Amino acid sequence: MVLWHVTKELKMLILYNILHLIGALLLFPLLCIYGASKAKYRRHLPKRLGLGLKAPVSKTGHARKTLWIHALSVGEVTSALPLLTGLRQRLSDVSIVFSASTSTGLSLARKLAAPHCDRVIAFPVDLLPVCSYFLRRIRPDLFILVETDFWPNFLEQLHRRNIPAILVNGRISQSSKNLYRRYSFFFKPMFSTFALVCAQSEADRGKFLDLGVESNKVFTLGNLKYHAVTSPANDTARRLMGATSGIVFIAGSTHADEELLLFRVFTQLKMHYDIRMVIAPRDISRCPQLRDLAQSLGLKVQLRSADRPFSEDIYLVDSLGELAAFYACGDICFVGGSLVACGGHNPLEPASLNKPVLFGPDMSDFEEISAALLTCQGAYRVSTVDDFIAVVDELISNPELRTRCGEAAGNCVRLHQGVVDKHIELIEEHI
Repeated sequence: MVLWHVTKELKMLILYNILHLIGALLLFPLLCIYGASKAKYRRHLPKRLGLGLKAPVSKTGHARKTLWIHALSVGEVTSALPLLTGLRQRLSDVSIVFSASTSTGLSLARKLAAPHCDRVIAFPVDLLPVCSYFLRRIRPDLFILVETDFWPNFLEQLHRRNIPAILVNGRISQSSKNLYRRYSFFFKPMFSTFALVCAQSEADRGKFLDLGVESNKVFTLGNLKYHAVTSPANDTARRLMGATSGIVFIAGSTHADEELLLFRVFTQLKMHYDIRMVIAPRDISRCPQLRDLAQSLGLKVQLRSADRPFSEDIYLVDSLGELAAFYACGDICFVGGSLVACGGHNPLEPASLNKPVLFGPDMSDFEEISAALLTCQGAYRVSTVDDFIAVVDELISNPELRTRCGEAAGNCVRLHQGVVDKHIELIEEHI
């Protein structure tokens, strides 16, 4: 029976790699043209293929073992920071390598994670030779994956080398679970490679169990994101916002098709209130497009890169790593990726700062957190222009409600903190 399982797993991996090869051959010319035309891919892809990867971390002297922590992008990097700093304090004699997959995630990791680890690298693309090369160079004793970013070849290579893999802050959306169950013949062996799964909630634990992960491997430890909120000491943001009068409305991590609705809401509110809006789009390369859109609606716009105090209608944040600092300067905060089908972004940053939080109908990536904020009356869910205007109008016209809502949001965050130590205790058992 065991031999049959292994044989079946190998068959699926062979099929997966054959499809990889066919896809690469068919799409190679297009990939070359597209990659050459985008600077971020020209710079980032070679690193994910292992070009320039430094020599192996020393296994002698001070570094007793090597721990590799991986986070997909910006959100996962942020979630990983409290765990990283905690591990660094508790495991001072362990060498820590930190990786991210996306260019924005890697940039943030180099800024925030680098002081607490020995090296920050790009995560390998899931090609067998590339994965093998990275593992030979890094030689980890333990691999920690934060939230999601499941790659069959990489996980199988870890398994073959007897390198334990731990999933922390594990979550699975319902749509992903349905996909994994539909193709369980492929995904079940992949999930079985984890030595330990630390789920965000009991609901997530149940999903992992339904996908065939053994019950003695799955623990509900809470959400690291509650710990991944820090005081945004940024004097620059306060200087830029300090002279701003009236209500400051912050819209963070917005996506295409959300900003037009936000501009319409703002235009209506501006007729009745002294209000200004800060927009920090998820993709800052879209800022010129958003500036043109706002100006076409008769709104005056400033860019953060101009480094001038905010004095116009709209302030576009075309910089990375400053969103939390701008949330701290706001009166009411909206979290983007939620009015469109993107699963939403992290509402804990504004909530931890005692700000009333608004988000759209799709918060599936933060289902537990958004539900907790709604239950404690620290947040509002909106979906249309009329919804938006009604909620913001109520918060502006009733300062006591605004304060009460913000305090409820902050108390909700503080109530759920305390999960990092539980994660570290389980991790220490595997290194």
